[in-house]
Amino acid sequence: MKKTRILLFAVLTVLFVGCTSNAGETSDESLAANELILKGRQFAKIHNEGLEYIYESTHKLQTRTTEGVSFDFYSAMVDATNSFIAMKVANTRTSPCDMVFVTKEMYDSISIEDIKARMSPKELEYTNFAIENMGEIEPIVQNVAHDSELSENQKFAVICFLTTLEASKEYWEANIDKWIIGEYGMMKTRVRFEFDLKTVIGSDAYWGYTGLLQSGMNVYVGGGAAALGSALSCIR
Repeated sequence: MKKTRILLFAVLTVLFVGCTSNAGETSDESLAANELILKGRQFAKIHNEGLEYIYESTHKLQTRTTEGVSFDFYSAMVDATNSFIAMKVANTRTSPCDMVFVTKEMYDSISIEDIKARMSPKELEYTNFAIENMGEIEPIVQNVAHDSELSENQKFAVICFLTTLEASKEYWEANIDKWIIGEYGMMKTRVRFEFDLKTVIGSDAYWGYTGLLQSGMNVYVGGGAAALGSALSCIR
């Protein structure tokens, strides 16, 4: 009887340890997923700050330009983006602050289709669904964060795609009027400004994804790249 009790206790102990271990693993996975989501939301915030910085910097420069002198919006936006990224990384050791982070050639040589072609089938599944269902971003973010088929870098890049898509929509719905007809609006210049919400926020999201990956997962470079991709997609 005593041996039976000892054996039973041993079995229960093994079961308890196993359950505790599984619970610990589940908890760790949830913490990792939540951290990725939080970082993704921070990325989206950086993106929106970048767009506003580009707007303010470009149009302040425009007002200082002598009347009749040509004004290169493309170069001004690229310069503003690099200044924004440099400002953000100034207190970090991620990159030297005097380097060029983005160039217009990047946007001329890489298309949205090129970016899509580099995505895995699972990443495409999530991003395509998000583009078609922009009102359901949060559930998609949760699914990506817990998807065991994606690497951590893939999860983070897709989550940044999703959070940028959402943040970009909010930004442009609130600020499009000032970009077009505000005090320094594009309509007051010779720039041809075309705006299609789905196209612009899609450009934001894809450039956030690829900018993050190409920068070695640097959120400031990725967020800045997304903001510039959005701004350039409005100018023809």
